[in-house]
This record gives sequence, structure tokens and C-alpha cells, in this order.
Amino acid sequence: MPQTTTAKELQVSYRDVFDRANKTMEPVFVLRNNQPDVAILGLDFYNRLLETVRKAELADALDSIEVYKREKKNGQLITGKSLKDLIF
Repeated sequence: MPQTTTAKELQVSYRDVFDRANKTMEPVFVLRNNQPDVAILGLDFYNRLLETVRKAELADALDSIEVYKREKKNGQLITGKSLKDLIF
């Protein structure tokens, strides 16, 4: 279950909320009108999340290069003079 807090609790005891986010390595969602409004992330969690995104982007780029090489080798590349030529 996600960790939550209210805006009022955040105003009164922000340090406790920050400590909870850092200790659990999970986001704490701040509710406004009983709906999630923002998330507070500990710096370690944020950096881990950012690293995961970077690795996923790199893997996607490398995969695209492999697809390009395979399609080029098999004569499947589509060429055009404009973007309109490439849209099916």
C-alpha cells in the first residue's frame, strides 16, 4: 500500500514525512481533497529511479540500432525525401 500523508500533516511535521521517504526508500504521496497531488521522494530513491530510466533508454537505443542493422542487411529500409514519404 502506498505511503500517504495530508498537506496539513506535511505542514506540521514535514521532517517526519521526509524521514519516512528516506527510510523506506519509497515515495510518500501528499493528498489534497483525498486525492494524490504530489509525491515526495528521498534523494537515494530518486537517483535509483533516474538510473533505471537511463538504463532503459540506453537499452532502447541499442535495440533500435540492432533493428536498423538487421533491416539494412535484409534490404528492408524505407527511404524518403520528407517525413510525408515515410508515413504509411
